[in-house]
Amino acid sequence: MLQLTRDEQPGSPRVELGTDLVIRASTAPPAGRT
Repeated sequence: MLQLTRDEQPGSPRVELGTDLVIRASTAPPAGRT
């Protein structure tokens, strides 16, 4: 917002985050279901 008030181009809004895929053998059923 400060960049816009100074007539500057804002930086890129894109943010890349590192991720890890965890493959699990089993999961619990959804909450509330039996």
